[in-house]
Parts: sequence; structure tokens; C-alpha cells
Amino acid sequence: MNIKWLGQSCFKIKCQTTLVTDPYGPMVGKLPSDLTADAVTVSHNHGDHNYVKGVSGQPQVLDQAGHFNVNEFDIKGVAAFHDNQLGQKRGADIVYVIRAENLTLCHLGDLGHALTKDQLAEIGPVDILMIPAGGFFTIEPNEAVEVVNQIQPKLVLPMHYQPKKSLIPSPLVPHPSIAVGQRSSWSARPVSDHAQRSPATPSISFRALTNQSVPLTQHQSKDGVLATVDKFTQFLGWEVNEVDELVVDRAKLDLMPRQTVIFKR
Repeated sequence: MNIKWLGQSCFKIKCQTTLVTDPYGPMVGKLPSDLTADAVTVSHNHGDHNYVKGVSGQPQVLDQAGHFNVNEFDIKGVAAFHDNQLGQKRGADIVYVIRAENLTLCHLGDLGHALTKDQLAEIGPVDILMIPAGGFFTIEPNEAVEVVNQIQPKLVLPMHYQPKKSLIPSPLVPHPSIAVGQRSSWSARPVSDHAQRSPATPSISFRALTNQSVPLTQHQSKDGVLATVDKFTQFLGWEVNEVDELVVDRAKLDLMPRQTVIFKR
């Protein structure tokens, strides 16, 4: 399996089939002109996560909770929220559990809260976790560490953070929901509602989540600006490795220590 981070929350995951997560629009930057996929997952309907037309190849688009199959990818969408107020502030979020080649990945989208017991049960064991690490619009860096501890993956792939200029020379872009200053040759087949997707969005029970505003602390991002990945990696305290792309299989993963993987761009 080959995994490459394309910026924001967008990853290209390539086995025999190619899957792209949360493609972003021009407000964030330019996707690779040759980006092609067989399937695209969309965690929520914001322009920096749902720019499907930036991906060629007539991909099958998955944008809801349920169970899907796209060639060798087995994909489950788990309903969650973009905030800690049951979606009242920023709406819904879909967590995707992606299984292929005896590996399990989890893409949290713009998760805004700690996971519930029911959600953790639906997600199940995870090898590789893609987690928002920049705060403000999502869980804060210290809260992201709590979610890592809930899921207990082997590898953590941070996303949705402010890149360092030395690595990614792209400008900070405000989230579209808030005004802040400013190859496979295989053809994706439709999912059969009866055979391949669960008949209904799974029901979930949420523990009480506060609606009170919480003062910013040293652990939180400020002024609508995403934190860099440094806060998250420092709070997590795992070994950090920097790569251009991640090439992994089951045997290789089993020999790896737990680590955070940072992608160059």
C-alpha cells in the first residue's frame, strides 16, 4: 500500500485501486493535475474537503455513513460531528474506516469531539490513523492526543494543520464555514444499496457534550489560525519520521514501533 499526503485532509491511497480522501478546492491550493482515483471519500460538505471535480477517472463518491465496497477496498462510514455540540455549530462529519491488503486505516475528517463508546466499537481496531492536528475548526492538538489514545493505532498521520513554510509553501486559508481574515484502469462500479451498503445510517448515542464556550489555553489554536503539527507531536510524544510517501504492508507494519509520520510536500 502506498499512501501520500496531498495537503489539508487529502490523501492518495494506492493499492491495485486508488482511493482519494477529502479533496480540497482552490481555496486551499491546487490538487495535482494528474490526480486520478477509483473512489473518493468526502467527510463533510465543505469546499476544502469535497472538491470531487478535482479528481479525474470518474471516481465513485462516498459521502455518507454506511458500508461500501470498491474493488479491494472495504469502507465503512461512521457518523460523527464537526464540533462538540452535536453538529449545531459546524454540522456532521463522517469517519471512514478503510480496509485493504490486510491493513485498516481510519480517516477522521474534521472530527470535533472525543469518540463515544458506540463510535469506537463501530471503528474497531486501527493500524493507521489520519487525524486532524491543527485545532480551531476541529479537535485541538491535546484533544487529538486523547483520540489517539482512544483508538490506539500503530501509525499516526497528522492532517489539517498549518504547514511549515520550509516544507509546504502554501498560504493559510480560512475554513469556508467561518470568515477569518483573510490509477488504476478499473472503472468504479456503483454500490448496490442492497448488497454493498448498510440499509441505514447507524444510530449512535452521544455522551453529554458541553455547549459552554471554553477559554483558549496553551493547548489550543487562536484567532482562526491552525496550529502547526509541532504541538500535536510534542503532546503525543511518539517517535516522528518524515517521509515523501509511506509504503507499507502488514509484515513491515508489524515490525515498526508506534510512530507519527509527517509528509513532505
